[in-house]
Amino acid sequence: MRRLLLTAVLLLFSMQLLSAENGQNKRMWSVVISSPFKSEGDVSDQGYLQEVIPRAVTSYLEKHEGINVMLDESTASRASDENLKGALVDRGIKADFIITGTVLFGQDSTSVRLNIINTLLNRKQKLDTEPLKLSAVIDAPMSSMSSSINSVLDVFIKENLVELQPSPYRGFASFLSYFSAGMDAGRIIPRGDWSNIYNNSWIVSPYISINSSGLIPYTSFIAGMDYFSTDSENKDGAEYSYLNQMHSYSPWGGVALTLPAGPFRFSLTAGAGISMTTFRYYDDTAEDGPVRVVSGEEISNNLYVKSSFSIGLSMGPVTLRAGAGYSIIFEQKSNMDALTFFGGVSTNCLSP
Repeated sequence: MRRLLLTAVLLLFSMQLLSAENGQNKRMWSVVISSPFKSEGDVSDQGYLQEVIPRAVTSYLEKHEGINVMLDESTASRASDENLKGALVDRGIKADFIITGTVLFGQDSTSVRLNIINTLLNRKQKLDTEPLKLSAVIDAPMSSMSSSINSVLDVFIKENLVELQPSPYRGFASFLSYFSAGMDAGRIIPRGDWSNIYNNSWIVSPYISINSSGLIPYTSFIAGMDYFSTDSENKDGAEYSYLNQMHSYSPWGGVALTLPAGPFRFSLTAGAGISMTTFRYYDDTAEDGPVRVVSGEEISNNLYVKSSFSIGLSMGPVTLRAGAGYSIIFEQKSNMDALTFFGGVSTNCLSP
């Protein structure tokens, strides 16, 4: 009974897959042939070929199963290959594939250069024909040319079927497209009294962001972690003769406004969080050894705010950026202000 039930389930599943595949394969594809073809060289008395050839190609391609062929002889068909799809859409014509051509008139021979455009994948395939024998221009040369076109169309159709095939991961991929991740690194420069105690240091800031443009245009919500470690080594003054180390972990959340301008991204970020800071004091009066003697340690959790401005260069799925920021740790004794200068990289949606 179990085997029978399993067989029935597998059979039903296979029939569903076969039905979906057949549904895709039975789709009719639209082909628009732009006429007249363009010309290069001395046309002389053979200019009629610019109209005869696309008509002959249309006649031959109509025998191809699964495609509808349309010969477009309007003035809009004279648009460049890059603008032809838009010109067709403006007239309410949907084209899966567009064929344009150029008749190359030479002193001793005439040939045709075809461009077959796949509008779904934005791909173009160029075909150069053998020199035409004018006495048989509607016979063997057209048959050979149409056969080459059919071969290209068959490849394009298979690629389009793969592109249009529903993916079980498409929903998850769509969900992930709202997220981006990135990492910034740079120098942090303490300000005010803190600059008398601590040296400049490196700061590292990993983060993730969620595209919130659907709520507020050009914005994203961000969650990140800022980390830096510094010390008082080589600072002047007897009161700083001991070594004082500071480590700070600052988880934070905020909002970024990112304005695109061509390949560039201009971003303003503001956020707040908690700075978990550890101050560690070492006894320099102890005898030198491989391990320093810790004379005291203080842990402090305080409000942390930050803001930054950056300029990014979008390079496909990756954005490179550089910028500057200002942060404040609201210590109980005295606020710690610091400047940061950083560079970074982010992926996917809006870069903060």
